[in-house]
Amino acid sequence: MLPRTALSLVAIATLAGSPAAFGQSGLEIPTPDFVVQRAWEHAGGLEAFGRLGIVLADFSTEENTQEGNPTTTRSKTYFLAPGPTPGRIEIEAIKAVSGDSGGRQAGWAVIGGKPDIRQSTQMMVKKLLTTNLFTLMLPFSLNWDGVLLKTVEPTVVKGVPVWRLSIEVARGFFHSPQIATTWRIDFDRKTYAVVQAESPATDLGKGLKADGMRISWAKLQDVRGIRLPGEQRTIGLSETGAEKAHSRLEQVRYSVLEAEGNAAMFRDPVPPGLRPTPQVGPSKGLPMPRPKT
Repeated sequence: MLPRTALSLVAIATLAGSPAAFGQSGLEIPTPDFVVQRAWEHAGGLEAFGRLGIVLADFSTEENTQEGNPTTTRSKTYFLAPGPTPGRIEIEAIKAVSGDSGGRQAGWAVIGGKPDIRQSTQMMVKKLLTTNLFTLMLPFSLNWDGVLLKTVEPTVVKGVPVWRLSIEVARGFFHSPQIATTWRIDFDRKTYAVVQAESPATDLGKGLKADGMRISWAKLQDVRGIRLPGEQRTIGLSETGAEKAHSRLEQVRYSVLEAEGNAAMFRDPVPPGLRPTPQVGPSKGLPMPRPKT
C-alpha cells in the first residue's frame, strides 16, 4: 500500500486549520484530517517516518486463550517505510519466511525450505504484513491505501479526554474476515498521542463469532526521531464490548537498515518455474480499495 499523493497531503494541510463543527457538548470538533495530521506531528512526522528506510520489528509475543492456555512465539517483520510493503516476515519456529516485493500479486513464501505454490500466497502476504503492522504503526498507518477516515467525537478514556476517530478499511485489508473493517482510535486531546484503538466483535455467519479487540501501547521508543511503541497489548472484546480473558502482549524491538543494499530481502527467492501462475483480472472477493477523504 502506498502513501497519499502530494496533492492529498496539500489537502490535509489546508483542512488542518478548519475544524468541522461544534458538537452537542459545545466543543469545537476538529476534522478527521486535522486530528491525524496533529497525531503524525506528535509521533515524529509523516515525511520523517517515510524516510526511515527498512524497519525491523522484532516481536516476542505472549498470548493467553479464552481457556487460559498460554503460548509464546518469536517473529520478525521487516518493511520499507512507510509500509506495509515491500515487507518480509520470518517465523523461526516453523521455519517460515514470506515476503512481498511490492506491486500487485508480489507475495511469496518458503516454508521448511519448500516454496509455497498456492496462488493465494501472492496476495495474502501483503494482508499479513498489514495485519502485523497496522496497529503498531499508528498513527502513520492511517495513511495507507484502503483506510477511510470518517468522523470525530469527544469522549473520555480512563480519565483522559480524547478525540475518538472512526475509520473504515477496505474489505480484504486484513488477512482474515475475523478482524472487523470498522475501528475507533482515540487520541489525547492535548498532545494528540494515540491512546488506544478498538474494533468490534464480528459475526461470521452460521452462528460463528469472532472477538473484537482493544489495543493499547507502552514503552515508547525513539527510532531516529519517530516514536514507536515497544509494547503492544491486545485484549479480546465480547459482542457487548466487555473485556475477555483472551489477551496478547507483544514486546517489540526495532532496528533500521538502509534501503540501499538490503532491498534484496523482499525479492522472491523461488525460481520462476516453481512460482504459481499470476491470476488474470481482479481476484474474486477482493474489491478495489475505497477512496480516502
